[in-house]
Amino acid sequence: MGWAPGSRQVKTYVHLCPKDVEQAFLKMHGLTEEEKQKNLPQTCGCGMINDSFARYCLTCGNPLRVEIVMQDQEMLHSETNKAVREMMEMFKDPRMLKQFEEFKNGLGDRG
Repeated sequence: MGWAPGSRQVKTYVHLCPKDVEQAFLKMHGLTEEEKQKNLPQTCGCGMINDSFARYCLTCGNPLRVEIVMQDQEMLHSETNKAVREMMEMFKDPRMLKQFEEFKNGLGDRG
C-alpha cells in the first residue's frame, strides 16, 4: 500500500520548479518579487538614475511614475476642498470675514 521510495508515481504529484523554490524562500524571509523591484534604482526619461524611494527626478524634477502624479493630484484636490470648506465656515462669522478683509487690504498696501 502506498508509494515506495523511488516510485515514478510520486513525481507526478510532487515536483518543484526553481521559481517556486525561490518564491517560497523569499516569502519565508519576508521578501517578494515586488519588494525586490521596489529596491531597484529608477531611471528617468532624462537619463538620470534616481534612488528607489525617489518620487521625482533629482535632475529634471519630473515624476518617476504615473502613480505619483495621480496621488499628488488627489492630495491637491482633497487639500483644496478642505481649505475651501474651512474658509466657507470661517466666513459665516462676520468678525472673521472683517478680519480677513482687513488682512487682505493690508497685503495690497505692501506692493
